[in-house]
Amino acid sequence: MPLFLFTGAHLQDDISCMMYQASKRHGIPIRMGNYMGVCDEMVDIAEQNIRAVVPDAVLQQPENTMLVVAGVGSSRVEANADIASIVRLVQERLRLPFATIGFLSRKTFPSIEQTMPTVGHLPQGNVLLLPYMFFKGAYLDRVHASIEQFEKEHTEKQVFCADTLVANTGLYEVLKMRLQEVLDGKVDFIETMDKEVMENYTGHHHDHCGGHDHHHHHHHGDEHHHHHHASPPSRR
Repeated sequence: MPLFLFTGAHLQDDISCMMYQASKRHGIPIRMGNYMGVCDEMVDIAEQNIRAVVPDAVLQQPENTMLVVAGVGSSRVEANADIASIVRLVQERLRLPFATIGFLSRKTFPSIEQTMPTVGHLPQGNVLLLPYMFFKGAYLDRVHASIEQFEKEHTEKQVFCADTLVANTGLYEVLKMRLQEVLDGKVDFIETMDKEVMENYTGHHHDHCGGHDHHHHHHHGDEHHHHHHASPPSRR
């Protein structure tokens, strides 16, 4: 089971190929689950995390409230499109007049540091900041640093920062759901991949001190040249 929010280079170009080759080498069947993706359950988690830190009085005046989602970002446009969908769905749930994204990957724009000054020019007095990432760490530290700078420059605005996704037990339910899809024979991520690409995969050297870019909290700067697309998780 890959613990990824969205698709990405490691998921498509590395893990699936390694699992395919391991299965072939050792003669054992390996089936692979899907990433979390865009689904009602993930939107529920995002909304619940926001509501856990924002007073009802603030949410009852949506015209004075905006949403900023801090996302990791990816070199894969499909992944960035998926987080844009999450942002819009949460915005619709909370009936907010404005919502945007600030990314943390070096290869995706706008960065959180670019997004926050733009937000400062808008008329809404309440800013809901949702870190759309699994865990605490260097990315979340950057988010908090951006909030601190923003609050110094915009004392007239209030910022409410939600917790990371893993703080919500609903995340484990989504993971169990993805696992059940594999057990039921409905999903095998490996089967969606290009067999020739998987046969010829030789692995990549990843310098994890460099600029990495994927969804488990170290950036991946390598440009991969396989452009095949796995099926996204079903949207319920």
